[in-house]
Amino acid sequence: MIYELDLKPDLDGEVVTVNLNTTLTLFSMRKMQNEGLISKTFLSDMALAQSDPSKAKMEDMMNAPYIAYKNANPNGMTQEEFESKVNSNLEMCGELYGEIIAGEANKEKNKLEKDAMANSFRKVTSKKK
Repeated sequence: MIYELDLKPDLDGEVVTVNLNTTLTLFSMRKMQNEGLISKTFLSDMALAQSDPSKAKMEDMMNAPYIAYKNANPNGMTQEEFESKVNSNLEMCGELYGEIIAGEANKEKNKLEKDAMANSFRKVTSKKK
């Protein structure tokens, strides 16, 4: 999924907004593994974390914002530059990590949930004769 993230204001007080993309291709996942952004055991750790979130690797979770940033901005900032402009937020890291883990499956789940909610709403608000 695509997200926007506001970075810390620069010295002039200007806030820059960047895009994040949590939907990785296999190619981008391998490339990021080779760059050390994703651990070599990411896929097996990912499977463990889906059934038991306590099994999530902290390092992969902490890298999730930069992974999503780099995925959306392949020629963007270095990890050091990016992280120096992002406030520490473990909840955001966890949410982005979860989105990376869920990938395309999460899109379908969200669509089904939205459709079910819309159908429930239609039933409740249908006109009575």
